[in-house]
Amino acid sequence: MDERSMMDASLVRLAQKLHRGIYQTFLNRGLYQRLKDGGTREVQWLYWTPDLERRAIAFIMDTGTLPVSIEKLTDPRVVHQVSTALGGRRVHVTNHRGVAWVVAMDLPPLESIRPRRRLPRHVTLDLDAVPAGRFMIPLGVGRNGPVWRSLLDLDCILVGGARGYGKTTFLFSALIALLQQHGPSELQVAIIDPKGFDFSLFDNVPHLWAERATDAEDAARLLDDLVAEMKDRGEQFARLGVRNLAAFNQAAPEPLPLLLVIVDEVTDLMLEARRRAAALQRSLVRLVSKGRAAGIVLLVATQNPKSEVFSTLARGNFKTRIAFWVPESVMSRTILNRSGAEQLAQVQGRMLALVEGQSQEPLELQGFYLADEAIQAATAGLAGRSSSRLTELEREMVQYAVEELGGAFDTNALAVEFKGRMSRPKIQALARLWERRGWLTPAQVGKSRRMTEMLLNELQGGPRG
Repeated sequence: MDERSMMDASLVRLAQKLHRGIYQTFLNRGLYQRLKDGGTREVQWLYWTPDLERRAIAFIMDTGTLPVSIEKLTDPRVVHQVSTALGGRRVHVTNHRGVAWVVAMDLPPLESIRPRRRLPRHVTLDLDAVPAGRFMIPLGVGRNGPVWRSLLDLDCILVGGARGYGKTTFLFSALIALLQQHGPSELQVAIIDPKGFDFSLFDNVPHLWAERATDAEDAARLLDDLVAEMKDRGEQFARLGVRNLAAFNQAAPEPLPLLLVIVDEVTDLMLEARRRAAALQRSLVRLVSKGRAAGIVLLVATQNPKSEVFSTLARGNFKTRIAFWVPESVMSRTILNRSGAEQLAQVQGRMLALVEGQSQEPLELQGFYLADEAIQAATAGLAGRSSSRLTELEREMVQYAVEELGGAFDTNALAVEFKGRMSRPKIQALARLWERRGWLTPAQVGKSRRMTEMLLNELQGGPRG
């Protein structure tokens, strides 16, 4: 047997030893992909074996069939790339007679490595089991149990995945959980729904900040209003000498609610907008990068992530990234800035969640399931919580319009009267929302909207919480 055949046989034995070893639950195919993504693209064959005494792993890469020399593979720059791909761990490289490349990597002690538990394939969300905390949203179930996180910690969230793998269910679960925990005085929601029907169940919940946007034109107007709201809040913060929503609400006589902005199918929205896509993207970038301090948080989703449509500048500002299964690694990198989502089990709800600053590696989770009947019951319950869908401040504004403006809903006059208490963009957004509900007459050139009997009836009910 020649030297090459002996080496091949040795590699096979090492691979077999791995499958019998205690480390087989520690390594997976993703490690090989990370090596390739880290720059060692010349590697075609990869075997590994545990050294139980030294707590190291030997990576033996067969180079005999490669069109490169062993010297190139042992170049210090390539070694550095391998170390970076392995999370900065120290590696040791050995040239074995010009035939193979051996890399030894230190690993944690054996006793710290526990067998991996299997993820469940189906978990129904229990809305009565929300853990203690503010603005908690359900991410999914991990190998150690349910995982909930506060929206305040997650900040802006980017969600992506192929159609039918749980993205929309995740959005519904997060939104319903938040709306059930907090009333409209603490949380309000703006929704961009390009499909036009997915979020229609939420049209009558009392938490809406503005009318649901269903096309590119509506979305552009809503995003402009949100940018103006962000500026208005910034001016209010400056007057009180505070820097964020939490500090403002402690000092101000009338607290402001956290504002959650949901943008579904953002890639399709950009493609539909065409010439206005650049303006839409600028507004999104401004809100994602600066809205957090003003109490504006975005949850942006897409089933067709394309880096050329949704720019790196926009994606780079998301602190939290969640990827469901995607068919190509380039889509995974668009969402997570790394591959891996294409290797997920093709199970509805299976995801990788990465929170910047909290972990270096994505957390694999099984998303919660929420049946359509449960969603309908939850939204109907939210809409019927009180006899009125008006907040105390909105009731005061309507009362002022009745007594001082003769029933006219003059947004300019109301913006002047309620300056510092409700922003002009918010009043304009309310006017469009209330017109859609039939509470105001349609807008006409040169004339103010007028209140209808439906709005006056809402005024008779109690304020929402």
